Amino acid sequence: MDDFIKEYKRRKDLYGLKDHEIAKKLSTGIKNIHRFEKGNYNPSYKFLSTLTKIMGGNLKILFDDKNTISFSNEVVNWFESISKKTNESYDEIAKNMLKGLFFIQRGKSLKEALKENYEVYKNVFESLEDTLLVDTHIKREDVKDYLYLLKNCTIDSIIKEKFEFKLKNHFDSYTFEKSKSTLTSNKITFSCTINLLNKEEIVGHIKTSYKILLNLNSKKIKDILKNKMLKDSYKNKIITKEILPEIKKSINVLLENF
Repeated sequence: MDDFIKEYKRRKDLYGLKDHEIAKKLSTGIKNIHRFEKGNYNPSYKFLSTLTKIMGGNLKILFDDKNTISFSNEVVNWFESISKKTNESYDEIAKNMLKGLFFIQRGKSLKEALKENYEVYKNVFESLEDTLLVDTHIKREDVKDYLYLLKNCTIDSIIKEKFEFKLKNHFDSYTFEKSKSTLTSNKITFSCTINLLNKEEIVGHIKTSYKILLNLNSKKIKDILKNKMLKDSYKNKIITKEILPEIKKSINVLLENF
């Protein structure tokens, strides 16, 4: 019942319902509504059934939890925002999200998986990435630590330590050949080699190295980073979000000059 009341309050705020409106629809008094919200009211099946209809839900009575799954308010909000735009059921949305994850883990694009609904799901996956990285499996019990890490670790600066450019001929595109990164006490170092291509032939290369200075001063953060999975996840996120865009920007500047 605690979870039911919690969800009731969330939807009450979401739909902007007032106590007197709810009481009128339930044919009861406002005092009973207040008692119910505090967990001091023993509601009838009719009370709960009517209440779930008012809140846009369905009431199910189950004898076990084999076929049930609960979602956080954040995930429910994702589902609702998608459903409003696509008219898909929560079941269809969950299947599409799993399909997207399946494609990404196999090196394919999210766009391939979701097709015409790509733009709608794109923002959800970007939010999801902050909770559970698509390319890294984080244990359920570690999620709170990881979110704490994301919230409290900040970047002081990104320093370009080396940028070596050699060109043998005109090039049309580029590809990352290899990269290496390490996370030490308060910095990430990242280096990579990029091949410059012309009709699939290597015509030059770029060797680049960056140093990212971090704020990792608290004992809690240092303790969290002892978890190799969380450490690697955080490192990969910083490189993906902060470093690779900088590298691509530098390369595009070079491309414009040739």
